[in-house]
Amino acid sequence: VGGARSGDAGALQGSSMPPRRRAATPKGKRGSTHDTSRSRSPGRGRGAAATNGHRGDAAGATSNGVHDDDEGDASEMRPSVWAQKDRSKDFAQGVRKSDIQRGLVAELRSGVAWVVLASLVVYGGVVVWRAQMSYDDVIEAVRVFGDTAYAAVHDFAAGAATQPGVIVFLLLAVVAATALFARRERPTYLIDFTTFTPPDSLRVTSDVFLERSKACGKFSDESIEFQEKILKSSTLCEETYFPPGIMRNPMTLNMDSAREEAMLVMGGSVEELFRKTGTSPKAIDVVVVNCSLFCPTPSLASMLVNKFKMRSDVLHYSLGGMGCSAGLISVDLVERVMASRPNTTALVVSTENITLNWYRGNQKSMLISNCLFRCGAAAVLLSNKRRDAGRAKFRLKHLVRTHQGAKQEAYESVYQVEDDKQVLGVRLSRKIMQVAGDALRSNMTRLGPLVLPVTEQAIFVFNLISRKVLQGKLPKPIPRVVGVVLQRMLLLALATPGVGHFVRATAQLPPDAGKPLEDGSGVEVGKPYVPDFRKAFNYFCIHAGGRAVLDAIENNLQLTARDMEPSRATLARMGNTSSSSVWYEMDYIRRNFGVKRGERVWQIAFGSGFLCNSAVWEAMRTVTD
Repeated sequence: VGGARSGDAGALQGSSMPPRRRAATPKGKRGSTHDTSRSRSPGRGRGAAATNGHRGDAAGATSNGVHDDDEGDASEMRPSVWAQKDRSKDFAQGVRKSDIQRGLVAELRSGVAWVVLASLVVYGGVVVWRAQMSYDDVIEAVRVFGDTAYAAVHDFAAGAATQPGVIVFLLLAVVAATALFARRERPTYLIDFTTFTPPDSLRVTSDVFLERSKACGKFSDESIEFQEKILKSSTLCEETYFPPGIMRNPMTLNMDSAREEAMLVMGGSVEELFRKTGTSPKAIDVVVVNCSLFCPTPSLASMLVNKFKMRSDVLHYSLGGMGCSAGLISVDLVERVMASRPNTTALVVSTENITLNWYRGNQKSMLISNCLFRCGAAAVLLSNKRRDAGRAKFRLKHLVRTHQGAKQEAYESVYQVEDDKQVLGVRLSRKIMQVAGDALRSNMTRLGPLVLPVTEQAIFVFNLISRKVLQGKLPKPIPRVVGVVLQRMLLLALATPGVGHFVRATAQLPPDAGKPLEDGSGVEVGKPYVPDFRKAFNYFCIHAGGRAVLDAIENNLQLTARDMEPSRATLARMGNTSSSSVWYEMDYIRRNFGVKRGERVWQIAFGSGFLCNSAVWEAMRTVTD
C-alpha cells in the first residue's frame, strides 16, 4: 500500500503466510535447505532466518536455536543445524573476516593507553639496565630530579628565567594540555534529517475521517458529533494522513497492519535519509527508535536492522511509553552513548503507531487523540566524528530533560487505560494544560542560565529577589529587622531616576514611598518577569500537540506569529505526529525561512509521565534544504 515494495510485503504480512515445509531427507544425508543456508554468508542477509525468501525457516526458528515443524508439539523439536556437534566445523568456517577485524580494532582502541604506558616502563627499564645503574643510583637520580624540579618551580615563580624552570613549565603545560584534550567535550553533529510524507492514497479529509469513524461501527451518534466538533476546532487541514489499516474497507486493525504502518513510515524516512546523505546502512553504529504505544517483538529497531541489513555489532535501542517528547530523549540517549564511543554514527527514528491505538470507545476524554493524531515519522543522522563537521548542518548545544512524574496529577495527565467497556485507549486529563505549564516552567528554569544573555538573567534574578523582599518572603534564617531594612532600601532604589525603569516589572511604588514597612503591605507587587527567550533563539519548534497548547505557550513566552508559524503550519498540514512533530517543524523552518550559520533553533516537546524536554541546535552553515 502506498508504494511499498513487493519485497517488503512478505516481511510485513509473513505471519499470515504458511511456513514452508522442509522436504523429507533420507537418514544420514543432508537436506538441501540447510546446505544452502549454511553456505551463504549471514552478514549479507541471505541466511536461513535473514530474508523474506527464507520466511519458512525464520518462522520456525526460536531464540534457543531450535526449529519446529508445522505439526507436532514441543517434544518433537529438533536441534537446528548449527547446534549439532558434527556441524561445528561448518559454523566456524562461516565466521566473517570483517567481524574479526572489528573485534580486534575495538580491543586495540581500548588498550592503546595501556600499551603506551607499558612501552614507556619497558623503555625506562632498558635505559637503566644499559647504564648499569644500581638501586642506590636510581634512588639518587629520583632525589636529584625532585630537588631540581622544586628549585625550578621556585625560580620560575620568583621570575628567574632559568633553563630548568622553563623546562618544568613546558612539561606542566604539556601535561595540562593533554588532560584538557582527553576531557574535551565530544561534539554531537546533526548530519541531516528527513520527514516522511505518506502517499496520497492515505490522505484523510474531514469527510473521510467521519466516514471512517462511522464505518468502524463502534461509536455512538454522540461520539461522532463530539469528534466532528473537536476536528473543526483543531485547525487540521484536509491533507493529513491515516495508516493503511484504517483506510481499508473493512478496517484491518491487527498486528500485521500495525507492522505495515511502522515499516511504511520508518522505512520510507530512513531510506530517503540514506539516499540524501549517501550513507550506507553498514556505516551505522547505533540505532534508536522511539514509538510510545507500539512495542512489538522483535522490536522496531530490529525491524530496521533487518530491512537495511545493518552490521551484526550495531547497537540498537527501542524506547516506548515516553509520549511525544521521546524524540529528544532518543537524541539524548545517542549523545550519552557517543560520549564513550568516539567516531560513532547514529540513526534516530521517531514515530507513533496509529493502527492498534485508534480508540474504538465512547469516552470523550479518550476520543480526543483520534481527532488529533496522524501518521508520520522522522529519521535523524547524528555523528561525533570531527571530520563530519564540514558536512553537518547543525550541532547540538544543549539538551535539558525534566520529569514531573513525582506529582500524581502530572503522572496521570496522559494515561493509557481501559474505559468502562474494557476498550483500551489514552485518556487526557482536564488538568493537562496546567501540568504542561508547570513542566515548561521547570524546563525553562534549567535551560535559561545556559542560553539567555547576562542582562536577561540579571533582570530575572533581581525581579525574583525584589518580589520576595517586598512580600516579606525571605528565608527564615534572615532576621525580620534585616528584611525591613532591605524593603526600605529597595523602595529607595525604585524611587531613584533610572533605576525604576530598569526594574519596571518588579513592583509599583506605594503612595508614600517613605512610609515605614512592617510586612511589605502597601506595595503592589508586579508579575514575575518572564525572560525574553527570543534574544536566545532565532527559531522555535514547539511540539504541535494541539491548538490550545500552542496558544498557551505563545501567550506565556510572548512569542510572535512568525515564531509560532512552524508549529501551527505543521499542526495544520500533518496533525499531531507525536515525537516527530518537532522535526517536521524544523523541516518547515529550513525550507521556508532558511537558517543562517550561527543561528539557534529551540526544539521543545511534552510527553506522558509528565515530561518536558528541550534541545538547542546551532547551524554549522546556512541551511535551506
